[in-house]
Amino acid sequence: MVREISNGYGAQQEVLGSTCVPWCTLWGVKRKIFLSRLLLLTRDTRITGEFFLRRNVIHERAVFHQRVQRPGEQAETFIGALYDLSEHCELGASRDENIRDRIVVGIRDKEQSRKLQLMSDLTLARTIQSVRQSETVNMQISAQAAEATLATASVQEVRKEESKMAAQHQERGKA
Repeated sequence: MVREISNGYGAQQEVLGSTCVPWCTLWGVKRKIFLSRLLLLTRDTRITGEFFLRRNVIHERAVFHQRVQRPGEQAETFIGALYDLSEHCELGASRDENIRDRIVVGIRDKEQSRKLQLMSDLTLARTIQSVRQSETVNMQISAQAAEATLATASVQEVRKEESKMAAQHQERGKA
């Protein structure tokens, strides 16, 4: 049974007994909670008679298993997000394995993902180390390529300037 109550901050729903209700009224606005974090409002009258929020573990796991590295996101940020998401998944002893698998499958560098999948004795620590090293090397290669492009462009500009000067010098010599 559900009844409206007011606590000074706005109307809320009171759940009598030990029932879970997948909706509530917050700040006077009735809305269903289909947000990124689905919470259930429950009341356990046997213990305290207080309301508490309980996370929907199935939803938390779905969010965790769908997480992939986003464009422009560094590997360190991606790995940190996986650790944060795994906090509420109740993965227990398999937490490290699930994080490792999510890193392997979710990284943007598919060549690195393929190499990691070929390792039979892959641990979370080795996965994180390999992904970090790969990202660092890729950034260094990109920086080197950018510098080489800049140097090539500078050399071409100097050659164009030299040829202009030579052409002007020849014109002056003919005149």
